[in-house]
Amino acid sequence: MRVNNYDNNTTTYEGWMARPLNAETELVKIALTSFFENTFYESQEELIYRIKELIDNNNISADFLYRLAIFWRNYWLRSINQFFMAYAIVLRAHENIPNKRKELKNALKKFLWRPDELSELYAATTFILSLYTDIRPSKESNKLRYIPRMLLRVTKELIEEWFFNDYKLVKYEKRLRRRKKKDKVTFTLADITRLSHIWGEYGKLLTSKKLPSLEDKEFETAESILNNKEIDVDYLADFVANKMGDKAILMYLRTLINRGLSTEFLANVIKNRSFKGIFPYEFIRTIWFLREEWLLDNNLISVLEEKAVYSLWEIPIFNKYNKVAILIDVSWSMTAPLGKNSKMTRLDLAAFYWALVKKANKWDIVAWADYPVKVNVYPDSWLLDMIEKIRNTRVWWATNIQDAIDFVRDYEAAIVFTDGQFWDSISDTGNLEEVFVFNLASYKNSIALKENIIEVNGFNDIMFKIGSDVINIWNLMDQIYSIEI
Repeated sequence: MRVNNYDNNTTTYEGWMARPLNAETELVKIALTSFFENTFYESQEELIYRIKELIDNNNISADFLYRLAIFWRNYWLRSINQFFMAYAIVLRAHENIPNKRKELKNALKKFLWRPDELSELYAATTFILSLYTDIRPSKESNKLRYIPRMLLRVTKELIEEWFFNDYKLVKYEKRLRRRKKKDKVTFTLADITRLSHIWGEYGKLLTSKKLPSLEDKEFETAESILNNKEIDVDYLADFVANKMGDKAILMYLRTLINRGLSTEFLANVIKNRSFKGIFPYEFIRTIWFLREEWLLDNNLISVLEEKAVYSLWEIPIFNKYNKVAILIDVSWSMTAPLGKNSKMTRLDLAAFYWALVKKANKWDIVAWADYPVKVNVYPDSWLLDMIEKIRNTRVWWATNIQDAIDFVRDYEAAIVFTDGQFWDSISDTGNLEEVFVFNLASYKNSIALKENIIEVNGFNDIMFKIGSDVINIWNLMDQIYSIEI
């Protein structure tokens, strides 16, 4: 889909009128909405060559690509932005300008969060070079010859300056070595160390055949602790309280309860954590799994609900207006699973979001399919009780989108959960300043705009967070250009 706020002088895939983007804004949208995978609209190979064509034919600078990659990496988006960072490195390596190594070092300090991302960056760099030179993927030594010296020297400086601590280096090197055995990665950190001529303490650590055990106290991870059946409950409790990350606690909460930690203790730990940058879906998934196994008690539910509601403020659309309607599609197709192996349906996920928003804002809820109906529920009810209310709402067959919008036309804005193509099926939005559509079907992976309608397609919390800004894509451009390197 293409942004179509102004002149209607092109069309979307389906033939709907649209406004074309210039090369830089097109790359901004690609960085947000694309992953290296085949989609209905575009294969992985087509996406790569579209990016290459945009960069080659429009004199896109390394400066812009550095900033683009860093900007979206700050929103946790990784794979496509490794590609943009690598492209910037390849472009800059062939330019004769001063201080380009210092510039790259500053950029990577802002871009790299984990040591294994170096592996991904090296792989992306060799792949981009292969688009322009004859690098045969089967010959590892041939690949290594083409890595820009600028990147090798900066890598050496970053690692030798203790940019990553040895705990992280060991943890991710072990993962990379396991993945390399399965042909999942091109470079381990040891490969990069040898390539960059990194000697000294870290060089010896990473190139040693036997790394320190992650069961050693110095190198413990959540995974190694939970896999060690000899760890007693007291030691496990101390690790959870003082060492385990916020996201890991949510991810392993079910296992921690089964290993003997009390729900009261875990509720206190969660209550005292900030969970900054954790989006609603992480809490939704945790509550869902605990509910499935009857592992929730009232105190733990209350704390998780509080943190889940707080996480909504990571998403601007939820605190932008005072009078907002939440529209939930309850047609039959919404009972389909979110994914192949998921027990959670599209309606379940929509109901979770609906319940969180209701508890946070006390906004009005409307369920619709053949026709819309207001759902009455007390915002102080338990989250799971509220979810059951919407899940037990009668499921109809059809989806009449215009009728749903007409029902809430006097509100300031509407947030819609659906799995149907929305934005080209509506002719009048009444007095609504903004209609934000969260499409759960994943039939495409993009952000579509039509006047005051924003449709985020494909399930992605990050898109949900950024979506309200995309209607003014030039505002995003200003934010990207303001990044200092």
